[in-house]
Amino acid sequence: MPQTASKTYISQTRRLFHCNFRIKIPAHHDEAIIERGFALLEYIDALYNSYTPGSVFHNINANAGRWADIDENTAIMLQSIAKISQATNGAYDITMMPLLKLWGFYRDGETSFPKSQHIQQALKNTDYTKIQLDGHKAMISSGQEIITGSFIKAFAVDVLAKQLKNEGVTNGVINAGGSTIYAVNSRNINLPHPFEDDEKCGRISIANACFSLSATMSGFITIDGKKYGHIINAKTGYPSENVQCGVICKSAFLSDVLSTALFAVQEDDFETVATELKHNFDFEAYLITQQRVVKTTGYEPFKVLSV
Repeated sequence: MPQTASKTYISQTRRLFHCNFRIKIPAHHDEAIIERGFALLEYIDALYNSYTPGSVFHNINANAGRWADIDENTAIMLQSIAKISQATNGAYDITMMPLLKLWGFYRDGETSFPKSQHIQQALKNTDYTKIQLDGHKAMISSGQEIITGSFIKAFAVDVLAKQLKNEGVTNGVINAGGSTIYAVNSRNINLPHPFEDDEKCGRISIANACFSLSATMSGFITIDGKKYGHIINAKTGYPSENVQCGVICKSAFLSDVLSTALFAVQEDDFETVATELKHNFDFEAYLITQQRVVKTTGYEPFKVLSV
């Protein structure tokens, strides 16, 4: 794809990980750096994306009930995710694909409100504690399915950021779908208003860190005129009623996982869960509720958001 250029930057945007992935670096760098960056992203997409046939996570799903081969990166990701799932008491769970399918996120046509008994049945196959690890092997239970949407593109962002820095890039931006933004050096980011189109609710600055955004409007279905977001509380089986959650973290992987996890929990649990997570992970976060209440981890730029 041809590069685009401004006076000081060059950039390219391609479709990867089911989103528009943009790499932007200073114009004095060779365009080949961007080409190698996208080659790396394509490699990671093929190797780990659960939607990609033959990937590590696709093979885990295809062999549900049996051991599947994994690599060290997969083991590390699953171990970190388990800690975060535990802190949310299972509200965040990467085995929730049966719930997503039940709610109609993966089928065309009209959707209807799932019956309670069907939700309870799907919940039986939604349990992160049933993911087993044994060295370079992993296994999920029969009927389970892992979805990598909440973490794999961010894992790719981390790997790409490391490669860019190793190639001498000291300033730039990696933007994965607008919901995962990593700044090499420093960057200002406008936070979208959750209730007003084309408005912002605040502005933050990040440096060698990632900002991740989870929001109802980034993916939803409509049932009987009401919108239901794609992030489901895997403890209850119902879509989260929160409106927006943002996280800043040095690791894009953790930033994405944490924003999804904190969005998934019930609003009254946000402070408790965030406090527990901060014992193990260094991050800042905010949550916006349907009542336009802003809850934060104490980070000042988040405390002054205007909704």
